[in-house]
Amino acid sequence: MKKNKWRTIFLPPVLLLSACTNPETLFSGPTKPIAGTCDPPTTSVLTLRHRAVAFAPNTGALVLRGMEDPSGHLTASLTLRGADHKPYALILDADRHDAVIEGTYTTPRCRYLIALRQTAD
Repeated sequence: MKKNKWRTIFLPPVLLLSACTNPETLFSGPTKPIAGTCDPPTTSVLTLRHRAVAFAPNTGALVLRGMEDPSGHLTASLTLRGADHKPYALILDADRHDAVIEGTYTTPRCRYLIALRQTAD
């Protein structure tokens, strides 16, 4: 009988909290080259989960990770080793305005303009 009493007390708040949290928000949209030696335009995807950013440019084979600050500014990066064994930095610098994220994605070879929109759940 005591087990049921504790379930009755603790289960409703747990269910309420789980219903109130939005675990992740997905954004997608075009990645357009604006300067440098670039690949053709493509589509990128960004996942935002509790201020943690995961940005997958192009085919999604690489994922840049970072954070969103309280003002809505997002930064993410990934540093690889280039063919010359030097660091090859990939950087996302963007701002979120409600359901839209706009900014730039920069590689050592190219700078891209991104315009991502929140996808429907």
